[in-house]
Amino acid sequence: MVVGSDEERAIVNVLEMCFPGATVLLCMRHVEENVRRKLTDIRASRANTNDIMRDIFGDTGISKVRDADEFDRMVLDLRMKYDKLQVDFVDYFDKLAEKIRKHAVLPHIKHNTCYCHRRRIGVLCLSMRHLRCQG
Repeated sequence: MVVGSDEERAIVNVLEMCFPGATVLLCMRHVEENVRRKLTDIRASRANTNDIMRDIFGDTGISKVRDADEFDRMVLDLRMKYDKLQVDFVDYFDKLAEKIRKHAVLPHIKHNTCYCHRRRIGVLCLSMRHLRCQG
């Protein structure tokens, strides 16, 4: 089973606990929104924001890489770059890169799929915003 989710930690925890064999994918649209919000919160310049967004989500960004070793190399390079460019983004980037590795890059390698945040064919997508308790 492959399940797509936003970054809602509670959903990811429940899925991993109840369906230990399931693959949990992050919805890159939600991740992009969260990164953009973080960059706004730390008052990154427009140029730095655009550069960082391209590094992560662009056509050759880390979210599109389908080789674990290449991903790790790119993350190290970007971490050094952000140490100089936007130091207050580095800790957030470290956590983000691990999430992208675990819930985007490795699952796509395992299932031999491609990145697409606009189409969700055959993937159950969950978001706390879309769930309602009935009782």
